[in-house]
Parts: sequence; structure tokens; C-alpha cells
Amino acid sequence: MKGNRILFYAGPSELSTDQWVVIISNLITYGDQVWLRADTHFTKSLGSYPFERFNNMLRELATLGMVKFWDLEAFPSDGDIIQDRIISKEEHLELYEALKYDARLNDLQEIGNNRGAEVERTSKLIDYRQELWTLGLCSLCNSNQIIYQKSPSGILGTEFYKFEKINEKITQRVYSKFHIAGIETLEVSDIIEMKKLSAKYQNKIDTLFETDALSFSLLSSSHIDRKLEDLKFEFDTYLNDLAIKSKGLPIGRSAWDTAVNILSFSFAPATALSIAQTALDLLRKAKKSQDENFIFYMTELSNRVHRKR
Repeated sequence: MKGNRILFYAGPSELSTDQWVVIISNLITYGDQVWLRADTHFTKSLGSYPFERFNNMLRELATLGMVKFWDLEAFPSDGDIIQDRIISKEEHLELYEALKYDARLNDLQEIGNNRGAEVERTSKLIDYRQELWTLGLCSLCNSNQIIYQKSPSGILGTEFYKFEKINEKITQRVYSKFHIAGIETLEVSDIIEMKKLSAKYQNKIDTLFETDALSFSLLSSSHIDRKLEDLKFEFDTYLNDLAIKSKGLPIGRSAWDTAVNILSFSFAPATALSIAQTALDLLRKAKKSQDENFIFYMTELSNRVHRKR
């Protein structure tokens, strides 16, 4: 899959709704395929309906090749999931030995010998080995980006962060800023369609941050928020003008409320759907700029999410 963005999920094998949302969000923005451990499963605390629904979606995404499963030959997972990549005992041992004798361990020995320093050294050693182990597994699955449950500690240095260019940190903030909620309600068909449009999202976000740090994960929260506030203002202004021209709505209401979030029925359903559909139709027909492509993507995503709520 040359040129594709192949993701490696580094979170827990037991998935909650929040973790499922992270995986889906990455697939519809920056991923073409995601690798999961073969023992990946959903927590039964979800309840019977979402548990069954998410499992069915996971199997369907696997059939479509959007989800792949890896496993360790030395410690095979239970269950009947077909493994797409089995890491052999030899590969496992080679990775283990690489971690064991990595030269950077010497840096940890420079920490002092008092009890406090020993605790610090042990903690850093665990973090270091876990991060390097994740990186090794990512490489063995031919992945080029990692989805983290939490951001890495940074002990490996800045070169490690290039594997976190998946921009989960950015995407989740974009969704929050644009009031996108309910990603877990999307069906496989929605994921497929939004993935086809993902370049419209990627191009805008990549351009927005292209002159910043080497990796998005190194950006401060306040810096990200300032940029996204500007993006939200541009979005509101464009959709507000569009809503006014198409339906004569008052300027006082924000564009997102009038053109998108009204699908939550703050207005009559027919009016809400009409406005959102008008915006989508106009954007489909126009020769779109990068900004308009991004607006189209976000409006389409919100439309699909709100229709299912």
C-alpha cells in the first residue's frame, strides 16, 4: 500500500466507546488502514446492543481491509480472529534484544544513586522500553503512524514523534471546536464515504500547521487552540453568508448553529435538513478552494452524525 497511511493502534486491547471513537476518527481523517492486536475486543460494559454493533462493524472493516490484526507467535491470542501478521518468535527475540542493549540505556545510568533517583530511573526505563517496543511493533507491521492512547513521554527524543503525525491531538480538538459529537454512531458506509473525502480535511489541517514544529505532538495546547479559533471563525463566516443567501436567515445566529447544528432540531426538522442540504449541494457543484473543501468535509461529517442521533 505504497503512499498510504497505515496506522498502528497502541492503546489497550479492550475497547470502550471513547477508544472506538479515536480509531474511527483516525480512519476518516488520516488513516487508510489500522493495525489492532488480535485479542482486541469491546468491553461488555457497553451493553448488549452497542457491543454487538461495534463487533459487527469491526468484522466488516476487517473484511474491507481497513482493519488488520497482528499477533505474537510466542504469546498467541485467544479467539477466532484471523491474524494478518504473526510476529515470529525470532522477530520477537530480535526486538527484545534490541531493546535490551540499546545504547540509550546508558543515559539512564547517569541518574544519581539515591533512592529518589532510583525510582526516577526505573520509571524512565519502563517508559523508554514501552515506547521503543511500540515503535518496533509498528515497524514490523509496516505501519508509518501510531495512534496513542496517551502521548509518549518524549524520552526517546524528537525523532520518535514523527510517528505521531496522525494528528489525533488536532483532530479531537477540531471535533470539539466544531461541536462534532457522536462519531460512534457512524456506520461502516459512513466511514467509507468520509474516508474518500479525507484529503479535503488533511490538506487544510496540514497547511494550517505546516510552518510550525516538526511534529504536531510538540505543539502547545494554547497554540493549537488559537489556530483552531481562527479556523472556526472562517468556517462560521462562510456558512453564515451561505445560509443568509440561501434562506434569508438573520446574521445574529452563528453559521454552525444555523447551517449544521440545527439538525439537532433546534429548528423544525424540514428547515434544518433543507439548509444543510443546500450548503452541501452548493459546495458539491462549486469549484472548491482548499477552505471550501474543508467546509464541505466538516458539513458532510456533521450531517451524517446528526442524522443518526
